[in-house]
Amino acid sequence: MKILYLCFDPSIDLAGETGGSVHVRAMIRALTELGHQVMTICTCVSRQQWVESQVGGRVTSCAISGWNDSLGSANRRANRFLQRQPRHYTDAVRFLLNARFFRTAAAAVRRFAPDFIYERYNLWGLAGLCATKCCRLPFVLEVNAPLVYEQQRYRGGMTCRWLAGRIEGLVWRGPIS
Repeated sequence: MKILYLCFDPSIDLAGETGGSVHVRAMIRALTELGHQVMTICTCVSRQQWVESQVGGRVTSCAISGWNDSLGSANRRANRFLQRQPRHYTDAVRFLLNARFFRTAAAAVRRFAPDFIYERYNLWGLAGLCATKCCRLPFVLEVNAPLVYEQQRYRGGMTCRWLAGRIEGLVWRGPIS
């Protein structure tokens, strides 16, 4: 089968050694070792050729756009001024990344023609669901934690909890015909 694997989380560098990075590479490698063709779209990959050699498939980066990164920098400065713990990629930056990530995923569907889309769930990530609905493909969602609850309870909260919860519910329910 041909699988389009999506990793929307901008804090996961696929070449990194964090738990998320190792987990994503291991999942992709397991799928390729089972004989599947896997194309991966992620937000961050610092060593693309190395990652491709590790996972046995193509990797495409959909980096945060310059204007969105500038918005994140301004937001981090404001949080420091207000003496709040700044996150590197704010909720607004993550939410706005959906438009660019969706366009990249839809283009990959046209080029690669996958049998389904597999996505590692991420807070604010709506692009994978939109791509599956738009392209009429089956959607497999890997959920490792209820991230709205986790962010609110253990990681200092979020900007629009109600909107994040609504997005999480939509993504978890999957494509609706």
